[in-house]
Amino acid sequence: MLKCFWELKMSQALYRKWRPQTFHELIGQDHVKKTLQNALKNQRLVHAYLFAGPRGSGKTTTARLLAKAVNCQNLQNGEPCNQCPSCLEIQKGQSLDLIEIDAASNRGIEEIRELREKIRFAPVKSRYKVYVIDECHMLTKEAANALLKTLEEPPAHVIFVLATTETHRLPTTIISRCQRFDFKRLSIGEIQERLLDLAQKEGFSIDEEAQRLIAQSAFGSLRDAESILDLILSRGIKEITQKVVAEILGKTEEKRLREFYQLLLKKDTAGLFALLEEVIQEGGDLYQFCTGLIEIMREELLKNPSAQLAFWIQLIAEAQKEIKTTDLIQLPLELAIVKMTAGSKDKNDPPLQPEPQTKTNPSSRQEKPKNPDHTEKNQPLNLNWSEVIARLRPHNHSLCFLLETSQPLKMEDGQLILGVRFKFHKDRLEEAKNRQIIEDIIKELSGHNVRLVCEVKKDLPLKSIAEKDLLKEVEEVFEI
Repeated sequence: MLKCFWELKMSQALYRKWRPQTFHELIGQDHVKKTLQNALKNQRLVHAYLFAGPRGSGKTTTARLLAKAVNCQNLQNGEPCNQCPSCLEIQKGQSLDLIEIDAASNRGIEEIRELREKIRFAPVKSRYKVYVIDECHMLTKEAANALLKTLEEPPAHVIFVLATTETHRLPTTIISRCQRFDFKRLSIGEIQERLLDLAQKEGFSIDEEAQRLIAQSAFGSLRDAESILDLILSRGIKEITQKVVAEILGKTEEKRLREFYQLLLKKDTAGLFALLEEVIQEGGDLYQFCTGLIEIMREELLKNPSAQLAFWIQLIAEAQKEIKTTDLIQLPLELAIVKMTAGSKDKNDPPLQPEPQTKTNPSSRQEKPKNPDHTEKNQPLNLNWSEVIARLRPHNHSLCFLLETSQPLKMEDGQLILGVRFKFHKDRLEEAKNRQIIEDIIKELSGHNVRLVCEVKKDLPLKSIAEKDLLKEVEEVFEI
């Protein structure tokens, strides 16, 4: 005989444990609640509803509330009583007259045919048999057509509620036969209100900054916010602060982001690099770091529109994209820092010149025989460095980043001396494959064979690679 030494109690997710049981408890979606409650009070129900909106906005919860309300034996002002047998059965998930179907896994015509056979039978105990079809856009074309006939002429005892996050994928013939409700993303304030309510019910504390960070991370989805809260509580934390939330989500605290922004306003390149290094050492997620920076800059942009700020947002957004594709994940952000803090550079870079030569008599210079090799090695290299970078960009993004932080120093004996700030930049650029790519581009643009040689220059001035048209950047950011 087996003996159990311990029993694990499965905890219930917050969004299930505290699911709203009345329309009044439902967070947000006031336009949906009022319309449905008025329809219930005036007994003007329809046979098919379509709930459309982003995930976590309350579509399934509202569908269950509607099912509870239409079958409630003591309906009061459009609210279910939560005391009659029908309400209690639905609340416990035991009602045989509330049928929830996941269209993602029951999407074929056979399932819909089976459904059509069953709807002919009267409800077991309730007034109405309510079918909630979630993710209905996943139905196949044949299944949707089969459902269409049922929606046109349903039995009087059946109500359909279709829920979808992608209305555009539904046939217009189905949409036209339903009463449509569009659910909106919840605001940060509405999510914070819900988090406070859960804190009181569950007996934990959560400060305002932590509420805001969770709400921002949920992107309008209340279920996502509650899942984040579940994750935090599963660690036994009873006092939730912004620092705790940031650590668990891999985000940077807002005060750090504000500090970064202030250093940016001061054009403190060294301070920005130091702060970025601290974030990396602490295990911060640079992709999330960029998201936080963009949010702060966007707030400032809305308060005080600025072409420079729009340009900065563009640079951070570009760096965020590149973080996913480069091996040196900090490099895109480092480049963005350099571009944002350094002075602009002329678009037309001056030609690279050789080392100054000792002046000689013109007549004696004419007497010297022409030496093609000598000319090749020492003549000015008519080359725009920005063009080299532009030509390289489509082929190798990470290599392009390295060139943007480097600076051509001089031409000497057929060698292009390139200054770089770090040894690992030098090692990467001088790898045979990378060097060959750059040398080929230089030859293509200048017509000369040049060998690339890198020198580490710790005092290399930080310069942006090209002057930016800030008005153009604003147009690109806002798609004007």
